[in-house]
Amino acid sequence: MQLNNTTIRKAIAKKPRAKRRSILKAAALAAAIALAAFSAGESRAQVSAPEPKIVVNGMALPTDETPIVRSLTLFAPLDESVLGALGATLALSPCGDRECLTLTAMGRDVTFEIGGVFATYAGKRVAADAAAFRDSGIVFVPAKTLFEALGLNVNWDEPSGVLSADATIISTPPSERLAALLQVSEPEPETAAEEFKTTVPFLAYTYENQTRILSAYVSGDKTLSFHDDKEEAYNNLNVRFVGLMKNGYDFTGVMRTSQTSDPTLKQGELKRLELGFSKNKIKISAYDVEPKFGRYMFRSYPIQGLDYKRVGNHFTLMGAAGKVSKQMRSSEYTRYVAGARVEKTVDAPRALKALQPVALGAGVVRVRDTGSRPGYLKQDNIAVAVDAATQYGDWKINADFAVSDNDFIGVSSSGSTARSIELDRTTKKSSWKTTHERTGSDFYSETSYFTRGRNETSTMYNTRIGSNAVGGAGVRVRNHAGRQTYIYPSSFKFSPLKSRSRMNVTVRRNFEKTIRDQMRIQDTREIRIVDKLGTSRVDASFERRKRKTTTDLSFRQKHSVSVRTNINEKLSAETRTQRERWYLDRQSVTRQSDLSLNYEIAPWVELSTGFGRYYNTPANARSTFKLGFHKVDIINDWEVRVQCQRHNYRDYDATAFELTYSFFR
Repeated sequence: MQLNNTTIRKAIAKKPRAKRRSILKAAALAAAIALAAFSAGESRAQVSAPEPKIVVNGMALPTDETPIVRSLTLFAPLDESVLGALGATLALSPCGDRECLTLTAMGRDVTFEIGGVFATYAGKRVAADAAAFRDSGIVFVPAKTLFEALGLNVNWDEPSGVLSADATIISTPPSERLAALLQVSEPEPETAAEEFKTTVPFLAYTYENQTRILSAYVSGDKTLSFHDDKEEAYNNLNVRFVGLMKNGYDFTGVMRTSQTSDPTLKQGELKRLELGFSKNKIKISAYDVEPKFGRYMFRSYPIQGLDYKRVGNHFTLMGAAGKVSKQMRSSEYTRYVAGARVEKTVDAPRALKALQPVALGAGVVRVRDTGSRPGYLKQDNIAVAVDAATQYGDWKINADFAVSDNDFIGVSSSGSTARSIELDRTTKKSSWKTTHERTGSDFYSETSYFTRGRNETSTMYNTRIGSNAVGGAGVRVRNHAGRQTYIYPSSFKFSPLKSRSRMNVTVRRNFEKTIRDQMRIQDTREIRIVDKLGTSRVDASFERRKRKTTTDLSFRQKHSVSVRTNINEKLSAETRTQRERWYLDRQSVTRQSDLSLNYEIAPWVELSTGFGRYYNTPANARSTFKLGFHKVDIINDWEVRVQCQRHNYRDYDATAFELTYSFFR
């Protein structure tokens, strides 16, 4: 559910901080290597401050983002690695003019005010060491306040940049522990119950509005231009509701709308409206819904209607009905969909002790077209499917079987079957996955996606080799439309130097052979090296592909190098160069080089610039210049972004200006 481009929407997503900075197209290979060498040499010449680190109970806390020190305060990023290590969850809610973030971990709730200097835990509202803030959607909170609120003893050693948080172990006499276990809690006073009743029902909402203005102008020979003149405005409004109804149902809602002055698009549109109601084991979704029944029905198939699910003691019942949205708006065509599914878990036979309970499911879905659908055949499609899932030891087993009856109304009718089985075994050191799927050429299930008439079997095995290497290999055999294809993928990833654990080398190969009237062989090989030199991250790859048929032979070579570096605390840069060449069957060369710089003028204010050069043919060759400005107000929750770019071609020039303003309430 989309809440806010600047804040909420990315709060739990894994977004590295480096990606927050505007990445504008970058550099030549010589500039890339020179920049990396300069940065690495500078980092060795200067005595840099140690990288901040958080240690919990003697173990370093894993983080996707590096902890930040500002105003002598260490801030911890609440990214996916931190949340996973702490077993924590996040919840966002409005509180007055601000937003509040509540972290639940170690049996405690800690609430921070985004942009405020207060935190709440154990029923007390206290002053935090500093204000929590967001950086590219990742929330940073004062680490000392956080771990103290979680009941840990905290020691912040500023010179070393290490914050230690340790649990206090209190030895309780056995008699007191036994008394605590036998203690019967007193009933809640009636006044507390009455006070709770006064807090419900309730409704809270947040909304985000984004306005974008785009202006583009082409000078020179416009008949050869890939760009068009534009003067357009766009506006998007997103609203989210959360509440509790009088009948005890939790209520959630999302509404997304868009408006534009572009005459080729709809001037105003309700892009999404989803309403959700849940209570105990009942869940109901209305209007824009996406039911999930299984592999061969209601698989990534959105409809406008109703989705119902109830988890019972013996069975789980599911149902969905509605019509397909946004289909042939200019015609009278309408597609109606309805389906039902039942699930039940049964115990495995006692003789098979290693077999876990089996989850069984069965469902039926019908799709029927009505009205006029110019150029298309109307369908009346029914699909019935059964499935089973269980685990035997380390093996996970999933099996699906479906049968369909399809009627192209007034033309023809047909029916067929589809089946699949999947075996998956995962251990600490290896994984093995084997699948088999066969679908009939006349099998139709309109609410799912697959390839009709395909018979495919595949197996893939990956294992850890030693302490610094992972390897994998597999085979896939596919039979479709009279073609027999054999595919053999393999990969090997390792760290060649023990002293450089951040250096990784990956070697991949994919060999594919197709047998038909004309045989085709395609062999792709790739090697990729990723390393960190000082404050620079270097990523280099080389790929070679060979394609051979009974009449032709062709080769393609592609290599690229990119370098991302932090020159100092405020200035960062990225360079990238790429070259691709086809030869033997045809001579074609594509070259691209880019350089971008990003400078932090002030906290939450950035200026970016970039230059790029692309060459394919003389007519398509271009030079690109970009200039951007980005400012975020974390207190008042608004964001403005300005970007200007100019493309210089041989026969014409294209200039574009874009202004985006967003705010959140």
